[in-house]
Amino acid sequence: MVENAVEKNLPVGVADIICANGSDNFLMEQLHEKNLLFKLQAYGGWNTATNTSGFVLGTGILAKKMSRASVDRLLARRYLDDWAYQANVRTIIAGELAKRPDGLAVYLDFRHGGDEKAITAQETQLMREFAAKNLPPFDYLKTFTVTNPWHRMFECQINFTE
Repeated sequence: MVENAVEKNLPVGVADIICANGSDNFLMEQLHEKNLLFKLQAYGGWNTATNTSGFVLGTGILAKKMSRASVDRLLARRYLDDWAYQANVRTIIAGELAKRPDGLAVYLDFRHGGDEKAITAQETQLMREFAAKNLPPFDYLKTFTVTNPWHRMFECQINFTE
């Protein structure tokens, strides 16, 4: 359906709600393989179906007033947060933390044990690798960093450098 709508030049937004808190990897791989990721007007794979749907509807409506570069940058941010981080990177790091006796405490608060700097460096590295493999070579996708504003694994902040 997405491919058909894009081919007809219809504005398309995808509310990826099958998984709680993150993208559906199968859907995203299909969009990537069919070169549809940056032909969308809006995308979201947020934490709840209602947050995701509301975000996609709102940004889809606003996309008409935005430049294509701005739409692409917003899409890139969602793909990094929802697909790269929530559906993949967070799972990898959580799996590593689960092997540690203090892993749950660190997962819930990076400041426990002084692990925050190492974890955010690993997040940034894994997400840059993900971007290089799955997203276009936009300059801001080569130099971004990742932080965790609440010092925990549940959410991340993508910091694009200008």
